[in-house]
Amino acid sequence: MPFGDELLVKGKGDDYSFSAGGGKMTQLDRKLLEQLKHKVQQELVKREIESLEYWLSELEKIYHRGHQSLPELKSELRQFMDRLKNRINTLRTRGL
Repeated sequence: MPFGDELLVKGKGDDYSFSAGGGKMTQLDRKLLEQLKHKVQQELVKREIESLEYWLSELEKIYHRGHQSLPELKSELRQFMDRLKNRINTLRTRGL
């Protein structure tokens, strides 16, 4: 946007009106915005499923190992939890 223009957002629920320099959002713009929103939502769901499948497979590996004692199992679970915490901290501090 050029200098001095403002983007005003007004609306109720999903019915938004955008204006930049006094212009109104057209029906085509609304349709494009909804398509982009839908595409982003699909991609987020896809990535979340991939992430959950990865961590589930890691947990299943721990489950299927032949642990000789409860402390051995607890140790592996602790390592798994540490990996999850490290990943969460990485995402919080550096993003992707």
